[in-house]
Amino acid sequence: MEDFVVYLKAEFLDAVYLQQNGFDPIDAATSKERQQYVYAKVHKVLTAPLSFTTKDEARDYFYRLRQHFIDWNYMAMDSPEFKTQEQAIDRLLEERTADAKGL
Repeated sequence: MEDFVVYLKAEFLDAVYLQQNGFDPIDAATSKERQQYVYAKVHKVLTAPLSFTTKDEARDYFYRLRQHFIDWNYMAMDSPEFKTQEQAIDRLLEERTADAKGL
């Protein structure tokens, strides 16, 4: 399971940070400040102690997390939607890391 989670984290990094949507005006070119800010959140996910009982559970979690980040990538950094989406990401991450600490 540990290797599978590492694999999912690698896919996550590629999908939410390394790839960009060249057709989206916000995601096509981002400022250094935004890149650093978003990467700090991505790094938090990559280093989080995540634990799952099944591969399906792990896949579902990373699918939801990935989609939250992709949606976040399309929001202007100074918008209220950006902060709201960031809070949703934080809640999703806290929920899983709290579960991992309890195991």
